[in-house]
Amino acid sequence: MKRSLPFLIGLFVLASLLRAQPAGATSIPFTTFQPQFATGDSITITEVLATSPSLGVGTTFVVRGTYTLQSQPTASLYVTIANTGVSVPAVSKSITAGTAAFEMQYTVQVAGGSIYIAFTPTGGGASFGRIYFAGTQGGGTGTSTPTTPTTPTTPTTTPPVTATPISTAGLASIPFTTSKAQFAAGDAITITEVLASSPNLAPGDTVVVRGTYTLGSQTSALLAIYLTANAPGGVDGSSAVSRKTVSAGSGTFEFLYEIKQPGSLHVTFYPAAGGSSFGGIYFAPPGSTGTSTSTSAALVSPATNTGLLGNLSIRSLVSPGAGTLIAGVSVTDRERYVLIRAVGPSLSQFGVTGVLAKPTLAVYNAAGELVASAGSWRTNFSAAQRAGVELLSASVGAFALAAGSDDAVLHLRLVPGGYTVQVASTDGQSGVALMEVYASSTFVLPP
Repeated sequence: MKRSLPFLIGLFVLASLLRAQPAGATSIPFTTFQPQFATGDSITITEVLATSPSLGVGTTFVVRGTYTLQSQPTASLYVTIANTGVSVPAVSKSITAGTAAFEMQYTVQVAGGSIYIAFTPTGGGASFGRIYFAGTQGGGTGTSTPTTPTTPTTPTTTPPVTATPISTAGLASIPFTTSKAQFAAGDAITITEVLASSPNLAPGDTVVVRGTYTLGSQTSALLAIYLTANAPGGVDGSSAVSRKTVSAGSGTFEFLYEIKQPGSLHVTFYPAAGGSSFGGIYFAPPGSTGTSTSTSAALVSPATNTGLLGNLSIRSLVSPGAGTLIAGVSVTDRERYVLIRAVGPSLSQFGVTGVLAKPTLAVYNAAGELVASAGSWRTNFSAAQRAGVELLSASVGAFALAAGSDDAVLHLRLVPGGYTVQVASTDGQSGVALMEVYASSTFVLPP
């Protein structure tokens, strides 16, 4: 019996190795690209074993590497395919903060798209960090995107017709103006024609917008016509004929939109996997103020109301669980840069006792997706970034944070919409904290 024990152990180890490496899989050359992570987080891929070097449909691969998670206490690590336009399976595993090795197996079941490994919140929601990878053989085909995208070219074939043809019956071409065009390098949207049931573009109207786009900053994206409401609580008129998935390059678009509330119409790029817009252009009837889509909007800013709210500060006792400090923030007319701080330790310089020793910040959008999170600015930021935070704080009139403190800081670009800012306890202890939101300049923290 004693002699059989090493034999059984050997069988167990052999079975584990067979599960880790699919039959016929060999180590293949690969490239990684577009790593995007929160401060303190990272994923490093060290080896890819696959049954085919092209990583095409039917390929089973094992990806190995290491991860570091600091921005959140727990998360899910998953591997899947993005930008396919169809539902695809994902393989995931739960992880905790720290650094560890990982090994995950995946079988490619659909064509098109990009393979990536990502962090996602434990409770669900959009990923907060990812890295793409592709096989270097097979010409970069299969389900992966080459590291260096080819130069965008205008398609020579007729774009495919949408599943539901857009009817322009009862619509007429109307004059329009465009404004606030903001794009990443290599991207552009040009509106060439607007047809509508009335020239006012007011609630109750139907609008068809036509134009061209160029996408160079990402491999694919969601292009859509959308309305930023003048007041919260309205209904979105978005439908299948008001958006489409586009690939890098140039092409045309035609969208239909039913206006249901006062607001600002725009055509915008969104990440294909979900998230905030990364470029768009507003349009409106000539002579309208700003980008409002209605001359009889429910909320109209008087000409004398030219100021902007520069700061929101809330001081409260923060405790674990239900004691999280929560505040709502709305961004209305255009994108805004904001400096957000969760101040605990630095309150001691003002004689405040019982402060929250290790606050953490989290910002969620209206869909409940995590936009960004942060812990100690002392450990999560480099010296150059801390200097940038100090410059920003001084520029908006905020008091200086203690140099070695564990206060939490975020500097974000927020697109129009509603957001929730939360201050919680990192170490499970209670204490007094100050939540601050400042309208800041467009200064970007150094890498």
